[in-house]
This record gives sequence, structure tokens and C-alpha cells, in this order.
Amino acid sequence: MDELIISTPSVSVCDRFWLGGNDIALNGNFTWTDGSAWGYANWGPGQPDLTQQCVESKARTSGLWETEPCGMEHCFVCATYSMVDCKDWFVHGGAQTDGIYPINPDGKGWFNVFCDMTTDGGGWTVFQRYLFKLLH
Repeated sequence: MDELIISTPSVSVCDRFWLGGNDIALNGNFTWTDGSAWGYANWGPGQPDLTQQCVESKARTSGLWETEPCGMEHCFVCATYSMVDCKDWFVHGGAQTDGIYPINPDGKGWFNVFCDMTTDGGGWTVFQRYLFKLLH
């Protein structure tokens, strides 16, 4: 998620993001707002602070999570769209400049690719293959 946030130009003014996790129902038992199981965490040092209930990420700086009062004003992530190629970044992510973007084509993990967002309407995923011939 951090890669997605960092790569999205429209969120460059935000340093912290609400992630949708909290322990409001039971202190110390974190859950996601959609009710799904808590299976991953990236807590910063000394976190979670069990006196605070809502989870935020410092995605644009350290990427580490911490708890804060739920009334703090931060940007937020409602849901993510899995970008499978550069066209998704162009159409759904609003990306308009050439550069490196993370994609997840098979749903098994993200990796960075170069996206050409200016040639022939934009949204091109660039693949390169280098062949080296050995001299005998």
C-alpha cells in the first residue's frame, strides 16, 4: 500500500494516512473497518500505543504504522484498485508522466515497471530485453 500511496501524484500533500484499522471494539484487538481479519502490521517503535485507537501510516516518509486519536485529520485510503499495468495507472490512477510505477499483474505481488504515459495516448508498460553475446 505504501508504494501505491507514494506513487500517486494527487496525494503528495499528505504525510499520514488513515488505514481503516482500529481497536475500538476491544482494546489491543485490531480489526479492519470492513470486518476482515487483522493479518499484517508494520508498527513503528513503541507502537501500537494502546491508549489510542485508530491506525495510520507514515506512508510518504517511513511507511511505519502508529495509533493516534481517531479525530485527527489525515488523508485516508478507502479501498485500493490493483493496478495490473500502466494503462490502469493512466486511466484509474490519473498518472500522466513517464516514470516508475508499481504494478501487480497476477495478484501475487507488486513490482516496479517503467510506464510511458505520453506516447500514442499513454499507458504503455515498457518491457526491455537485453541479450549479451559471449565472445569465444
